[in-house]
Amino acid sequence: MLVNLLSSPQQVAFSDAYNLIDVDGDSEITVIELRRLMDSIGEEQSDEELVDLIETSHQALDGRQVITYEDFMALMAEDEFYHLFLEAFAALDKWDSGYVRAKDLDRVLASDQHQPTVT
Repeated sequence: MLVNLLSSPQQVAFSDAYNLIDVDGDSEITVIELRRLMDSIGEEQSDEELVDLIETSHQALDGRQVITYEDFMALMAEDEFYHLFLEAFAALDKWDSGYVRAKDLDRVLASDQHQPTVT
């Protein structure tokens, strides 16, 4: 569902990234392809961690250890909106307390609803 909320440029960028990672073009990212990616960006992760990542992201319960295009797009969308949420929260948490006051949240939400539209 979050994938549908991504902008067209985001969808294209994530699709291009998927195609770069899927070296053999079989529409599945395997542990080996994920290992190549991690090595190329200097990320050190064990094979067990990579398998765990794949198993966590692979939505079809078929026992295969691959990331499909749909899985990848869902992961990327989730990450994108997670960071957007963190940025919005940080902007509202003026005192870096880890909390947002209800009246501050209400003020922000109410101000968006009452803004006049410019024509």
